[in-house]
Amino acid sequence: MWLALHAISTPFWFLPAGLRLATLIVLPRHLWWRMAVVEWIAAAIMVESRWNLTSPLAYVCALVTPWLIYAAFVRVCGRRTSTVMTPLWMGRQLAVGAMAALCNGLALTAVVMLNGLDPQYGPERILGYAIGDFVGIVMVGPLVFVLREHWLDRSRDWGLSLAHGLVLIPIAVLLGALALSASLGTHYPMLLAAIPMLWIAHHHGWRPAAIALGLIAVGVGLGHVLHVPLQLDYRAGQIELLAGLLGAASLLLASNADAVRIQGAAVRTLNQRLWAQAQELRAAATRLASQQEHERRHLGAELHDALGQDMTAIATRLRLLQRRAAGSGLDGELEDLRALVSTAHAHLRDAINHLHPVSLTRFGLVRALTLGPVAEMARSAGVRYQCLIEGPVAQLPTDIATMLYRISQEAATNAVRHGCGGFLQIEIILEPNDGGGELALRITDHAGELEVPAERLGHGLQSIRDRADALGAAYRFNPRSGLPRHWLQMRVAALEPAVESGEGSGKTLTS
Repeated sequence: MWLALHAISTPFWFLPAGLRLATLIVLPRHLWWRMAVVEWIAAAIMVESRWNLTSPLAYVCALVTPWLIYAAFVRVCGRRTSTVMTPLWMGRQLAVGAMAALCNGLALTAVVMLNGLDPQYGPERILGYAIGDFVGIVMVGPLVFVLREHWLDRSRDWGLSLAHGLVLIPIAVLLGALALSASLGTHYPMLLAAIPMLWIAHHHGWRPAAIALGLIAVGVGLGHVLHVPLQLDYRAGQIELLAGLLGAASLLLASNADAVRIQGAAVRTLNQRLWAQAQELRAAATRLASQQEHERRHLGAELHDALGQDMTAIATRLRLLQRRAAGSGLDGELEDLRALVSTAHAHLRDAINHLHPVSLTRFGLVRALTLGPVAEMARSAGVRYQCLIEGPVAQLPTDIATMLYRISQEAATNAVRHGCGGFLQIEIILEPNDGGGELALRITDHAGELEVPAERLGHGLQSIRDRADALGAAYRFNPRSGLPRHWLQMRVAALEPAVESGEGSGKTLTS
């Protein structure tokens, strides 16, 4: 592999450097010596055939120095505990590779100077070696990581890593631009290839980007080896430097794009979990409210059937006793006692209606709001009361109708108790669509601005909020203006079949 990459390398395009760095990163440290032996043997063949070194010291240094420099940087600076391509990890490895390439350029320049190189060419050699190594690191290193992933996980989809063939576009654009005409200039072929390269990096991640860079390296290298008639008369190192910068930018962009996609997926998963938990909490709140409503209904029925009948019996016995005791001087006391029983009986009826109004069960939401206890309470307090119903409100499911009644009842009680400016309006609008409907509840008063402590909500307001949450409705309380004071809106999934009487359809206005 090392010799094959060296065969398609150029003076400014040293691909084995990427294989060296990637192998040091992924290989366990106790196996490094085996890698060193293999590379030194391959380097000996390469040095013997191409470098023509006459100094024994220069020969030995050319063999061992590059591997030692890279190993030292990976050991000190490289993070070998993970090969997950986070932006930080990618940037760290590219930085390690750049530093190792620069130090290797210095070392190899010193080696050729030992062999008799004129010192005036030293800076050019340093730059050439450093660029060649860095280009090799960018072009080959990430490709090794991709191949390693597929080797360890045979189930990984090659179609995704190859971006379904799109990785061929950058090398095709580059070679096509180089082959067409020299009039494009020395910069434009690589710049043209940069457009699909960066697009692949952004949309498909670092794996397709690494493969596309590897294909560019192989394509350009084979063009040199096979002497393909490409317009490669650019200045020395120019296209390689552009390739290195393009590769580094593509890999950093790709790793950041992958990180954003992973974080986006994590956020979506978290949102789905939170939504599921919210739905569970909402369902639990609905079940709790239904259970509470059932208990209130049962308690109201018990009070009506037991205590209510007892109060009626007491009142009847008192009337009989009052008739028998006529003229005995106890008429006043018996009358006062009967009045107390009547008052207690009235309070009991109010408590029963508050626990579960009979009108809601017998006649439905529309009549319960227009003619039931809420309207009676408002009229008894001297409040001008209006109830506006629009749409097939009578077709609302029982649990939603009960919740709306409770919210209206609590809001009306607060308005009468704390002042409503002599006016109270409850407006329910249901717009049916797709088997369900859009429901809105608005409760308006003329009390103006209210002082409501932000840190402590009253029991009534908190009860309204809890019921709105149980319905999954959007709710807003307006303390600055009563126009409206309470606003609730929700989507009703399904309506019940229409009642023959047609109650709740159209508009109903009561005052």
